[in-house]
Amino acid sequence: MSKHSIQTYWEQVESGQLTNGKAALYRTIRNAGRMTTKEMASALNWKLSTITGRLSELMDEGLVHEIGSPGTYQCTTMEVMRAMHKTHRRQIRYQKWVALGKQNGWL
Repeated sequence: MSKHSIQTYWEQVESGQLTNGKAALYRTIRNAGRMTTKEMASALNWKLSTITGRLSELMDEGLVHEIGSPGTYQCTTMEVMRAMHKTHRRQIRYQKWVALGKQNGWL
């Protein structure tokens, strides 16, 4: 998700255009800075299964990511997005290098 997509999503959440559970969870995490799933469940008065479902959707969209200890999350910043993109590009380059090496008998 691009910088503009995240900004637009946040603006829609803040303006009340998005009022679904996913938006409520995103707003809660963003306002807190970082949260565990138990803290999210407590803050929203939801079951953990509901939290994990909505959290999975937010993670798939690149809006939230896990940090530090397992089960702790924060909203994705542009710096994190750049680092994730850089890591992804490195993985792709490595996979291409391995394929080329196997093809040419180097590996």
